[in-house]
Amino acid sequence: MTDILSSGLDWLENQRKEHMTTTVTYRRPGHPATNISASLGLTNFEAVDESGIRVESVRMDFLINESDLTLGGEQIDPEAGDEIDVTIGGQSRTYEVRKMAGEGEWRWVDPHSGLMRIHARRM
Repeated sequence: MTDILSSGLDWLENQRKEHMTTTVTYRRPGHPATNISASLGLTNFEAVDESGIRVESVRMDFLINESDLTLGGEQIDPEAGDEIDVTIGGQSRTYEVRKMAGEGEWRWVDPHSGLMRIHARRM
């Protein structure tokens, strides 16, 4: 019997990649850069600094399929310090992969699709 949920998620992922992505360049020092498709998102981030002052910021998120994230032909996990170049509104911007409190540099979007949400901050 066909797994309807799995089939539906596969179809939805194909639609996302075809209609809701832009090409970004993913770089890590010492490795060749790679161009991959990513959807853009935002995460609101809130923390309290050592003075007790609440700091709020917005981080750019890049939704990338796990199997697409390769450098030099090897599949990788995102690491702090990796860089992502993207063109938004005709302007080229560079983002640095950064840890978010309680989540690390990335997290799974859901348990089924293999889609990663990578957190980054504009450089």
